[in-house]
Amino acid sequence: TLFRSVGVAGLLSPALSYGWGALPALGLRGAALATITASWGSALTLAWVARRRLPRPALPRAEVMGELRALLRLGWPIGLTLGAEGGLFTVTSLLMARFGPQALAAHNVALQVITAVFMVPLGLATATGIRVAQHAGAGQLRLSRRAGLLGMALAIAVMLLVSLTYVLTPELVIGVFVNVRDPANAALVGSAAALLLIATLFQAFDGLQVTANAALRGLQDTRWPLMISLVAYWALGLGSGAALAFGLGLGPRGLWFGLTAGLCFAGVTLLARFLRRTDPARPTPAGRA
Repeated sequence: TLFRSVGVAGLLSPALSYGWGALPALGLRGAALATITASWGSALTLAWVARRRLPRPALPRAEVMGELRALLRLGWPIGLTLGAEGGLFTVTSLLMARFGPQALAAHNVALQVITAVFMVPLGLATATGIRVAQHAGAGQLRLSRRAGLLGMALAIAVMLLVSLTYVLTPELVIGVFVNVRDPANAALVGSAAALLLIATLFQAFDGLQVTANAALRGLQDTRWPLMISLVAYWALGLGSGAALAFGLGLGPRGLWFGLTAGLCFAGVTLLARFLRRTDPARPTPAGRA
């Protein structure tokens, strides 16, 4: 379904944007309409498949309501955690605009690079959370600990390898998004490369925090990670970034140093939380959020 959705969006976007055949040329609105159509089509298809293939046992109303309450109790902190992290980068982009269009363009290019790379540890985090939950459900806390730590180590290793490309071949990475041979882009490429160099400081911790967060979700621990994320991203990350950028005059680099501080704090603190929750000497019920 995902590949079909991407395919539909890929065909509809240029067709509606540029007006293929009898279709009107809608520009950016056409691209947005194509994305909306593909997203709704994917959602409806998945709902139809689920309705046909998944069993529908008759459950007492009390059981249904109890399960819904459990889902909400675990789910709302996860939603706020994701919003806190996404909001950090959104607000950082808004603050970056105060330094001019070139700084904002360089920020967006560098952000696109690290966002694309982030998909790898995000996938590893999902797998890690599943494995941790499986072992925790079987009462094997030691195996949960091992699965979580292995997932974090793998995510860190991947991010460290990727960080090498930022140092050794930054233009090759940036060239995916910008024509680095165009002299008009020389300043943009230089600024983006400088930001990617800062990103090498937090890439490993970014992989650590997303994997540790998922591992804690596998233990049904969602409220403490939310508190940690709020402090890391908004108090420390955004606060220190604004202070460095505007207070100390570091400009765009200051905002990215703030991102570094927030992500590093989140990674280390979430790891400590996971180690505490899976410490054999201090067993904690997995069902406690």
